[in-house]
Amino acid sequence: MLLRRVNRGVYVFIPEAEERLLLRLLRSRLSTLCEGLSGSSWEGLLTGLAECAEQRGELLLVIDEFQRLGPGFISHLQLLADTLPDSPLKLVLLGSAVSVIDRIAGALGPLYGRCVLVKLAGFRFLEAFVMLRERLGASPLQAFETYSVFGGSPYNLSLVETLDWRREAKRHIHSVYGRLYEEPLHVLSSETREPGVYASILEAIARGRRSFSEIAQVVHRTSLVKYLEVLRNLGIVERVVPAGENPLRTKKAQYVIGDPFWDYWFKMVYPRRDEAELSGEVGLDEEGVRLHMSEWFERVARELVSRLYGVKASPWWSREVEIDVIAPTSRGAYVFEIKYREVDSSEAERLLRSLEAKTTRLPMKMAGVGLIALRAEHPGGDYIVMGFDELVEAALAKSSVRVERLA
Repeated sequence: MLLRRVNRGVYVFIPEAEERLLLRLLRSRLSTLCEGLSGSSWEGLLTGLAECAEQRGELLLVIDEFQRLGPGFISHLQLLADTLPDSPLKLVLLGSAVSVIDRIAGALGPLYGRCVLVKLAGFRFLEAFVMLRERLGASPLQAFETYSVFGGSPYNLSLVETLDWRREAKRHIHSVYGRLYEEPLHVLSSETREPGVYASILEAIARGRRSFSEIAQVVHRTSLVKYLEVLRNLGIVERVVPAGENPLRTKKAQYVIGDPFWDYWFKMVYPRRDEAELSGEVGLDEEGVRLHMSEWFERVARELVSRLYGVKASPWWSREVEIDVIAPTSRGAYVFEIKYREVDSSEAERLLRSLEAKTTRLPMKMAGVGLIALRAEHPGGDYIVMGFDELVEAALAKSSVRVERLA
């Protein structure tokens, strides 16, 4: 059990252990902060902490992985919140088991209405870029390559020691000894009752089965809606609808894996894990990775356009036409073609004229037509043309992303 003093109180990390042992350990550790703290039960410990807070004027207690303390702690915490609602004891409860925390603090849980529930998502690209730039001096492209493989988990990104994404992926993801080799399966096993079914759904989505009917053809479950909702609630899957469509009524919705690491893992590792049984690692599929990065380049560009214009940018598609990014603003829609390669002026002109022709199918007013590529030459005219570095810097200037180092 880790105990660390912070400015206004104390931080405690809870390990995996039996509940009575955790009670004794927590009481022992906190007695250094609150003299005379006693109690052989959760009720006695929490009451003692509340009294200590009264004497000190305020006490902040941060408990990491609090769900490991067990149901006894939760029920007595509920009682404390009801009997001492204005206590100067302030608790910040952190946990990584999303489904367990939902049961505790959700609408039917014992702490519902007694706490503020905040779900922390992983980093999007811009936050990951700032982190990798500060730690490793990454350029926007280097940060993108790393992000597209390791995703937005701060833990995943903290494992990266160099900007050689191939080396880092082989070490941490593809090797059977890597810390992330089985991470998605561990999460699904801890968060769901049927991890195999959820893994099959995620593999189908990773392989391009995006609509409900396409997923249902691969995963034969009458209650597929329930499984998809669980994955959405866990933040693993996102539901995407075309720009301008009503998300509650549209029949064009598609499901995508929301984090690059999970998407990468279910494309590159999960289907080929049998290779590792003999060789100790899953081989690196360069062409598969290139296609994966191309897809995520489009999704990252969409994120950056959203930040640049201060609106939610989305793709748009029909049976005949697909448009990579549409940013609907008060002046009209900005529409972009995305290419994960360098584009010269002649190709840029051809792509932009083709995009202009596609916009005639859109049920909205146009404000601008543009191209985003790794690097791009402007063909002239009123088009918006940006290379990736330029787009990242422009989006960063519009955002409030910053790095703060904790002592």
